[in-house]
Amino acid sequence: MKLEDELTEGASAAEKLREAEELNQAVLNSLTAHIAVLDREGRIILVNEAWRRFARDNNGGAEEAISRTDVGANYLQVCGQSSSNSNGETQSVYEGIKGVLDGARDGFTLEYPCHSPVGERWFLLYANPLPGGRGGAVISHVDITERKRAEARLREREELFSTLADSIPQLAWMADREGYIFWYNRRWYDYTGTTFEDMQGWGWQQVHDPKEVNRVTERFKRHLITGEFWEDIFPLRSRDGEYRWFLSRALPIRDAEGNIVRWFGTNTDVEEQRRVEQKLARINRERETLLEEVSTPIVPVWRDVLALPLIGSLDVERMTRATQTVLETVTRTGARLCIIDITAARIVDAQAVANLGNLVSALKLIGAEAAVAGVTAASARTLVQLGLDLSQMRTHRTLAEALAMFIKSHNSKHQGTGTTRNAVSKNFR
Repeated sequence: MKLEDELTEGASAAEKLREAEELNQAVLNSLTAHIAVLDREGRIILVNEAWRRFARDNNGGAEEAISRTDVGANYLQVCGQSSSNSNGETQSVYEGIKGVLDGARDGFTLEYPCHSPVGERWFLLYANPLPGGRGGAVISHVDITERKRAEARLREREELFSTLADSIPQLAWMADREGYIFWYNRRWYDYTGTTFEDMQGWGWQQVHDPKEVNRVTERFKRHLITGEFWEDIFPLRSRDGEYRWFLSRALPIRDAEGNIVRWFGTNTDVEEQRRVEQKLARINRERETLLEEVSTPIVPVWRDVLALPLIGSLDVERMTRATQTVLETVTRTGARLCIIDITAARIVDAQAVANLGNLVSALKLIGAEAAVAGVTAASARTLVQLGLDLSQMRTHRTLAEALAMFIKSHNSKHQGTGTTRNAVSKNFR
């Protein structure tokens, strides 16, 4: 080959090498990561534009400082930051890159903060050996500042949520769409004395009353299917073995498409409230019993004669109680007459009179006579206006009149009229 041809081919090879280098540099400059290539001694042999821009911005434009991280500088002499890797191990950039250059490591990754004139920024560093086993390494820095800030904001929100959740007086919990509980607040553990390992999933059944747990579980499963708001009341066992009643409520949390992604629930201690309600219910029952005894007294007014003075409205409930009391008393005493005094009663409708008629009929069924006393002019007008027929009832204006009529009828059948009159006179003095 002629010298001229050799020179031409040499020039062509040099041109191709230059073009390849320019292409490589163009590719590197297009990357947003900060890239540097080191030789086996740690000297920088190639950097991209992002690397130079990063060096300039983080060194305040100081040329001397920038030159320490540019081509020709030894990178090992300027790197010394330490931070933790994904395993929580504290390492320095120097140690990691030196290990790659020496062939002791196949690669190195580290997140670390960088303090500069523009503020703190976080970077993810990768160091990988050059191919071919010729030594050297490729170093890249990826700016992860926004990711770290987002992670910090997320941690702050999680800490705030945990603080709020642990501060509320309720026991709180969260479950996935299938009902698998994956979180409880601190108050749950404080009350039950359990751990997350004990309670995760469906472990909460362990602290439920065995008499209630199957009902609660089946009902909760139905709500998981329907997606309806959950509410129930049941006892939960404390760390001391005591059962207290709780009101449980849970809301389904849905995504933008309306699909349930989780459930958030609370359990509110209502033990004291239940005790107060039970006490009030007992007081109300005692009061009703007392009122019943006071408002429906059975008064013996003569031999074999009882009087039932009715006061107030003759509603169904009232007359049902009165009927039961009268029938029991007549059966026990063997009385032959019960005078129902409606002087102080309120007859406001046909139902009240029907209730009165039912009482009279019931007395007749057990062999006792019944008379209605206290039919005043006002009550008579009301009865007429209601169009009711009282012809089947014995009615009298007063209790004394009703009793006198019974005594007169009794005397006509028996001897000893004088004695009877004296007894009657004595009763009405």
